Amino acid sequence: MSLKIVTITLSPCLDKSTTVEKFVPEKKLKCSYPMFEAGGGGINVSRALRNFKTDSLCIYISGGYTGRILNNLVYHEQLNAEPVSSTAYTRENFIVFENQTHLQFRFGMPVNPVPKKEWQEVITKLKKQNAKYLVLSGSVWPDIDRQFFSELQKYIKKNKVNFVVDTAGNALRTVLKTGAFLIKPNQNEFSQLFGKKQLNAKQIVARSKQLIKQGMVKNILVSLGGEGAVLINEKEATQFIPPKLKIKSTVGAGDTMVAGIVYQLNKGQTISEAVKFGVACGSATSINSGMQLGTLSGAKKLLGRVKVKKL
Repeated sequence: MSLKIVTITLSPCLDKSTTVEKFVPEKKLKCSYPMFEAGGGGINVSRALRNFKTDSLCIYISGGYTGRILNNLVYHEQLNAEPVSSTAYTRENFIVFENQTHLQFRFGMPVNPVPKKEWQEVITKLKKQNAKYLVLSGSVWPDIDRQFFSELQKYIKKNKVNFVVDTAGNALRTVLKTGAFLIKPNQNEFSQLFGKKQLNAKQIVARSKQLIKQGMVKNILVSLGGEGAVLINEKEATQFIPPKLKIKSTVGAGDTMVAGIVYQLNKGQTISEAVKFGVACGSATSINSGMQLGTLSGAKKLLGRVKVKKL
C-alpha cells in the first residue's frame, strides 16, 4: 500500500497516564488505574489524521517488551504502520494529573540512539511509498548520523515531497541545512536555534525571514502556546490566535495542529488556510481530558473563533 502522507517517529514512547489526589514528597501515592497509549510525534499525527478520516502511514522504531506493547496498541488502533525493530527498549513516558490542583505533570524519558542499520531500514520503508507529504515529528537522538537526513533529502527531491518537520535541537539545525517545506518549533525551540532564551514575535519574524531568504525552509510556524502561532514565509507574517477556552490537557495538541495543517494542504488549501485550521485542531485537543486528540467536527466548530492578525 502506497499512501500520500507518511509520518516518521524515530523515538516513540509508551505513554502511561494516571491520576493522584495530591503530590506529597516521600509518601507512597495511590494512583488510579493507568491508561496506556502509543506515543511519539509521528504516531500522534497519524492518529489525528485517522480521526479526520484520512489515511497515512506511520513508520517508527520500536524494541523490547515496551516496543511489543507499543506495536500492539498501534495495531488495535488500526493505524497503517511499518515498525522498524530495534535492539533498544522503547522508552516510557509518564503523565500524572493531580486532582486537587488540576495540574498535569509530564515525565519524559531520554530518547534512544538510532544505529545506522535502523535508520537505513526507515529509509528503505519510506522509498516504497509515493508520498506527497512527509512528516518527521517528535524527539530525535541528538547525535543521529547526518547521512540519515541526506538520504531523506534525496527521496524528497526525487519525488517532490513536501517535508514537514516538528522537532528541535540538533535535528532541527540539520534539517535547516538540507531544507524543508515547513518547520514547526515552539518559541523556546526557535529561540535556541539562535542561542537566545526567548525571542519575541517581532524578532521571530525577522530571524525567520533570514532563514527563508537563505533557502533553508519555505514556511516557518512558531507556536506560542496560548497565544497561538506565527506563520512566516516569503509572502506573509501572520499570527493565528486561538479562542479562549478552559484547557484540560495539552498532550498531543501540537501534533494535532500538524495533522490539521497537512490534512488541509492535502485537500488543496493554502498554507495560511491550513495553519488556521491547524490551530483550531490544537484547540479542539486541548479541551479534552488525558490523551484524547481532537476531532474533525470539534475543529470545525472552533475554526470561526480563530483570530488572524497580520504582523
